[in-house]
Amino acid sequence: MVFLRFNIGNKKNQIHFKKRNFKKYNKLTFIFGNSCIIVYKTCRFELNYFLIFKKIFKNLSKLKNSKISFKNYWIFLRFNYLITKKSKNSRMGKGKGSIFKWVSILHKNYKLIEFKNINYNRLNLISKLWSKKLSLPIYTISKLNR
Repeated sequence: MVFLRFNIGNKKNQIHFKKRNFKKYNKLTFIFGNSCIIVYKTCRFELNYFLIFKKIFKNLSKLKNSKISFKNYWIFLRFNYLITKKSKNSRMGKGKGSIFKWVSILHKNYKLIEFKNINYNRLNLISKLWSKKLSLPIYTISKLNR
């Protein structure tokens, strides 16, 4: 009769392990401004979303009594994930395909945009318009309402 003995204690001494359920705690600190837009779920952020935000911001800056200018916000984005697409008629093993779009993957509690000296009601209006058009899970935080 042969008894096999498995080394159970070896699991604790592994050098590399997958951090699938590893939750990070990001402390919110303002670097440049006094209010920001935060993502509250993990999502994909495309370049088109940023262009829509720029268009909304440009329209709001044209309103009367608005102190919004392009110097008043900072964007913390890096498009680092590439999505490729093949044509339908391509055969197997003919490469990845051509570049389709660039995407940035935003994790939970990621600070997307930071603003300086902008009215809180106007910030809520920006976030509502942006989330309505794109269905992004975002909310605004300022130093006053923390």
